[in-house]
Amino acid sequence: MSATPKTDALFFPYGRDATAAAEPSLLVCMTQYELLERELAALRLNLSVTMEELGEMRDRAEKAEADNATLREQLKDCSAVVDRQQKMLDRNTEQIASKQAQIDALMFEYYPEEMSLEQIMEWKKHQRPVVRYTFDGETNKLKSVEVIK
Repeated sequence: MSATPKTDALFFPYGRDATAAAEPSLLVCMTQYELLERELAALRLNLSVTMEELGEMRDRAEKAEADNATLREQLKDCSAVVDRQQKMLDRNTEQIASKQAQIDALMFEYYPEEMSLEQIMEWKKHQRPVVRYTFDGETNKLKSVEVIK
C-alpha cells in the first residue's frame, strides 16, 4: 500500500508526526506499568486494612447486640421488681386507709367532739349503707330487704 493523502488521512488522522509522537515509548509504558502496580499494591493494602476494620466493626456490633440483650433482660427483671413493689405499695396504702377508717370510726364513736371537720368528712366519705335481709322462719324465703343509712 502506498502512502497517499487519502490513506494517510485514514491511518494518521492527526498527521504522521502527531501519531508518531502519541505512541508511547517502551520506557514510558514500563514507568506507567510500575506506577499502576504501586497503586494496585496500595489499593490492596487499603482493602486489607478496610477488611480488618470491617471485621472489628462486626465484632463490636455482635458485642453490642449481646450487651443489648443482657440489658433487656436486666430491664425485664427491674420491671418485675417495680411491679412487685407497686403491688406491695398498693396493699400498704389499702391497709393504711383501712386502719385510718377504723381510727376515724372509733374517734367518731368515743370522741366526736374532738374530731375536726376534715376528719368527719373523711369518715363520712367511707360510710356505706347497711342492708338488712329478713327471712321467713318457716320457709326460709326472703321476706324483706331494708336499707339502713
